[in-house]
Amino acid sequence: MMWLKACPRCKWGDMYRDEDDLRHCMQCGFIQDSRYGAAADVELARLLGEDTADKAGRLSRVAV
Repeated sequence: MMWLKACPRCKWGDMYRDEDDLRHCMQCGFIQDSRYGAAADVELARLLGEDTADKAGRLSRVAV
């Protein structure tokens, strides 16, 4: 399955789902675990005082 222009980090990247149910951005390499929403990661980064989606992307890779 593919999502066009759906990357939460780069905002214009196309994402696809792999066999492990992870979503990958083909443009920037962001990996999102589908069990956790990107909106939750961005909100957590905002609450922690981090203003970039890149840092939120790292949170989603750690929160497995």
